[in-house]
Amino acid sequence: MFARVDVHEAIRHILAISRSEIERRQVVVQLALNAEPPIVFGDGVQLQQVILNLVVNAIDAMSDIHDRARELKVVTRVVDGTALEVSVRDSGIGIRRDLVQKIFQPFYTTKANGMGMGLAISNSIVKAHKGELHAATLLPYGSQFSFTIPLPDHATP
Repeated sequence: MFARVDVHEAIRHILAISRSEIERRQVVVQLALNAEPPIVFGDGVQLQQVILNLVVNAIDAMSDIHDRARELKVVTRVVDGTALEVSVRDSGIGIRRDLVQKIFQPFYTTKANGMGMGLAISNSIVKAHKGELHAATLLPYGSQFSFTIPLPDHATP
C-alpha cells in the first residue's frame, strides 16, 4: 500500500538490521542524508527491500578487498526539485562496463551463490514507484547504485 515514506528513516532501519553483518565484514558506513524533505509516496516495505538489497550487494562486493578500507556510503539528495535520489556506494571492485545493463536482468548474477533476482526485483519495485534504478562504476574503484522516486507533489498514482 502506498503512503508517505520517510526515506531517511528507512535507510537508518536497514543499516540497523544490517549492523552485525556490517561489523563482521569490517565495513565503515558513511551517511550523507541531504534530501529535505526525505518524504516520498510509496510502499515502505518495498522501498526498504530495495535499500536492503543495495546495501547487502555493496557489502558483498567488498568481501575480497584487503588492501583498502571497506567503505559503504549512503547519500540522499533532491534532484531538480522533483525526485528524491538514494545512492549506495561501495569501495569494492566495481562493475565491468559491459555488465552494467545485464545486472538488472532476472537470473543474471556474478555471485557464486547468487540467484540473480535481487537487482531485477529492486528494479521492478523502483519502476512501480515511477522511478529509475541505475548502476555505475566509480573510479578508481567501487560501484554506485542510485534510484530516484518522484517527490509527493510530482508523483502520479
